[in-house]
Amino acid sequence: NLSLANGSTTVTFRATDDDGDSTSTSVTITVAAPVIPNVAPVVSISGGNRSISDTDSAAGETVSFTATATDSDGSVASSSWLVGGEVVASGTSANLSLANGSTTVTFRATDDDGDSTSTSVTITVAAPVIPNVAPVVAIIGGNRSIVDTDGLTGETVSLSATATDADGELASTSWLIGGAEVASGTSANLTLGDGSTTVTFRATDDDGDSTSTSVTI
Repeated sequence: NLSLANGSTTVTFRATDDDGDSTSTSVTITVAAPVIPNVAPVVSISGGNRSISDTDSAAGETVSFTATATDSDGSVASSSWLVGGEVVASGTSANLSLANGSTTVTFRATDDDGDSTSTSVTITVAAPVIPNVAPVVAIIGGNRSIVDTDGLTGETVSLSATATDADGELASTSWLIGGAEVASGTSANLTLGDGSTTVTFRATDDDGDSTSTSVTI
């Protein structure tokens, strides 16, 4: 029994008779090397899935990532970061600009035998909280005195107002006397008693915020 190395080895058999004459013959033995399967890299992303708070009141956020990659039977040839299947950075660390909402970020490492391993995390970026801007309102004409026109108690007064909402739209507009709504819209004909009456115009936007202004007639 001969112990032969991997590869080709020539083995010779020789026989010698009692007169000292020898004869030899040889064969070549090829020992195949064992097939050892490659071990792919081991990878991980530090921090795992996480939520990121808004820091600048602007859409999106820049997020820092760090990963590890090791190859037990060779070396790591390359490492990269992917979003939506597209490579967006290389190396084991990256600063990625992510949109508001959830984004899947993948880290991939490839070893010197061409095998790759990937791992992914989901990053949720909080949208900025933008405070609502309440409507801007004005009653045309301001405080004023109304002359009696018909010799009867009270007078019908025409009122007009303006209302705008810079970051949305108006949901409703109304006129109030004594806290009670007496008309809607941006103009109204109101019957007022003799003496001073405070008339309020109120506008409410699509976020539920209201602004009011008042005049004395």
